[in-house]
Amino acid sequence: MGTGTRPLLLVDVDGVVSLFGFEPPAPAGVVWTTVDGLPHALSRPAGVRLARLACTFDCAWCTGWEERAEEQLPRLLGLPGGWPHMTFAAEPGASPRHWKLAAIEAASGPDRPVAWIDDAFDATCEAWAASITTARKVIEMEIPAYCAQWRLVILRGVDADSLQREYALRISAQAGAMENRLDVLEMFRRDCRQATPGGYPRLP
Repeated sequence: MGTGTRPLLLVDVDGVVSLFGFEPPAPAGVVWTTVDGLPHALSRPAGVRLARLACTFDCAWCTGWEERAEEQLPRLLGLPGGWPHMTFAAEPGASPRHWKLAAIEAASGPDRPVAWIDDAFDATCEAWAASITTARKVIEMEIPAYCAQWRLVILRGVDADSLQREYALRISAQAGAMENRLDVLEMFRRDCRQATPGGYPRLP
């Protein structure tokens, strides 16, 4: 999920698409269904809005439903379908952070814009959003500077690929994004190629 060119939209189901906690009668536009023997009141208006958002975002299911969301919801709500789903290793309450965050970090990468729709954000989600913003700012600032330095250093005969790896590790460490160091390396390589249109400079 972390390599697409469009922003990523992560969509929860319970409390977002599957409504609960309302007093009878049910809200307008509800579609009643059962999934694994449990009743669900699905929101048609939410489906309409998600279909519109799918024109701009790459959508993915970010829900405890996991694969069942894609199996059930496109046909019931008229969604385009083909959306991947996230798989969660953690159970709710097993970590001091929100139980979805580790999977979200692994799926989105350090540089891709991401939006997350959920009904159960907590303080750790707010902290994660702030840290993602900070990490991206650091990466965006440091890559051009390191690319300029890289172009000068390899003139001395240093191996270009090894130096890119070293610099990408430094950038990842500065941004606090070591878990995404391979994505940072790919970003660094791309930016260095764009900044050196004639190919890597070499000593005569």
